[in-house]
Amino acid sequence: KAIVYTERVLNVDWKDEYLENSAARVGHNTSIGLCQIKITTAMWIEKQLMDSTSQFHPNNNYSLAITKSGTRENVINKLLNTPINILYAAAYLRIFIDYFRKYDIDIASNPAILGTIYSSGISDKKGGTITPVPNFKLNKFGKYAKQIYLESKL
Repeated sequence: KAIVYTERVLNVDWKDEYLENSAARVGHNTSIGLCQIKITTAMWIEKQLMDSTSQFHPNNNYSLAITKSGTRENVINKLLNTPINILYAAAYLRIFIDYFRKYDIDIASNPAILGTIYSSGISDKKGGTITPVPNFKLNKFGKYAKQIYLESKL
């Protein structure tokens, strides 16, 4: 919940609420819905859930909760549905958690790392994949998500 709250505080303004649907339907890779999932990210999540050979396939089978959309329009419609949008965000976080576990690093209860990856993605600046390390460099989003997480536990 800290990550969704952070997304809403740091990255959403009135333009997102009014323009995201229209922009998405004319071909822009906008962030959509409560959790602000980008269209290409949602398509990537679907692919990882369906491909058991992918290095990002989560340990459990989440393909029953999120099915292959088939078309961009179907992805957009799913992301506009709040409960489904939340499922995509949860699956995205699960992918990160399981990917780091392959390197014996547990980030399941680390909102700072999860938030950092959630906002910046799994790719590094060179176009490769981020390397899981215990002292993962945090961004502003991740630091704020950690702060919100800690405050909500009071």
